[in-house]
Amino acid sequence: MTDAWTDFLAAKGISNRDLAERSNLSLSTVIGLASGKHRPQKGKLRKLAMALEVPSDDLLEMLSAQSKLGREDVHRRALRSAVTRMHVIAKNPSAYDGNLKLLEKRLDAVVVAAKAARAAITARAETVCLTSAE
Repeated sequence: MTDAWTDFLAAKGISNRDLAERSNLSLSTVIGLASGKHRPQKGKLRKLAMALEVPSDDLLEMLSAQSKLGREDVHRRALRSAVTRMHVIAKNPSAYDGNLKLLEKRLDAVVVAAKAARAAITARAETVCLTSAE
């Protein structure tokens, strides 16, 4: 969850738990939508918009922005995890079980995560530049 969502709810004077109750959705669904882990479905979006007393289109725009930020976080965590595994093996070679294929997969995961993180950061930077230029 990002600060923007937390600030938005604070301005409305409600918590995620309150929103879940008001919208008749589970707390995990509300948190998942806010963090970008779940894609908003029409029915759930309508329930949330009604509970928040905002237009569905505005809420969808906010959740879409949250989703992009959520993906960036996922890529960063995947990269951090893969790098941590590599550091463990580098510091303690006995932690390496001799499975070359497993090590190659972990290295590939680092490369994939790094490329995804770079693309997400570049896209975010372009969005910020376009927004500030307006």
